Amino acid sequence: MIVDIQTHVWAVPRQLGDAIGRVLCADDREPWERIDAGIAAHQRAMVPARYAIVHGLVSDHGQAAVTHRHVADAVAHDPERLLGFGGIDPQAPGLDESLDEAIELGMVGVTVSPAGLAMHPCHSQAMHLYDRCQQLKLPVFFHGGALFGDRAVMAFTRPEHFDEIARSFPDLRLIIAQLGRPWIEPTLDLLKTHQHLYADTSGLVNQPWPLYNALVQAHHYGVTDKLLFASGFPLCVPQEAIMNIYGINRFTQGTHLPTVPRQQLRGIVERDALSCLGIEVDADDEPDNGQSQEALVKVVKESNT
Repeated sequence: MIVDIQTHVWAVPRQLGDAIGRVLCADDREPWERIDAGIAAHQRAMVPARYAIVHGLVSDHGQAAVTHRHVADAVAHDPERLLGFGGIDPQAPGLDESLDEAIELGMVGVTVSPAGLAMHPCHSQAMHLYDRCQQLKLPVFFHGGALFGDRAVMAFTRPEHFDEIARSFPDLRLIIAQLGRPWIEPTLDLLKTHQHLYADTSGLVNQPWPLYNALVQAHHYGVTDKLLFASGFPLCVPQEAIMNIYGINRFTQGTHLPTVPRQQLRGIVERDALSCLGIEVDADDEPDNGQSQEALVKVVKESNT
């Protein structure tokens, strides 16, 4: 099983705010270089995955407005394979109503970006949200600041903040995006400390050398079982991400550099992330994964060449 736990769909980059919109729509980009995050592009990219999670992003500070309705509409195009996480701004009015709407629209988790919100992760309103999510058994995904450009406040992504949250809500499933980058090693410490804390591979899977270093560190910390596969679409696609994960040991050929056991790499790619996050899928709705398995075999073979 391959579960891509972080993907995004938007109609126009401006849905993420002016800061990132300026980057993604830069005048010096050729038309074929511009990122396509539309429904059709998402469906093509997700062929290797059995399931994929589509995230909302909402931030008054970051001017992002990928709402619950946007996510629900994207999921509706392939409801047997796509699941939604609702983007919530805990500082905005109507926090409880927003969470209730997300649940009514079928969201199976919540996405918060402290950096994009310019919000301390332990803000009182955020802690209220985590409390409700723990009661409702909804996992919380902490998005990094990359999609908010210069509007992001990076101090609010520091790992010690998530340590306090994990201690306050020990039964709440938490996921830190991009393995906590740039604070990867402290994040690995947190993964080792907290049972229900996970990290994803987004932001690294399209950069093979940083990916290699991060996975070697995770292997040495003994926490590769806490890493969940994520492409971060549209900034990377699952096929490229899988090839880069399986291919990282090529850096060690002819050297004394450490390697990561292939079984651990396979575990990252094929981990049942939904079970890790306590997300139940109706067995009757499980898609036929023949196409995704065929695509995976092809990707693995290509990564070995």
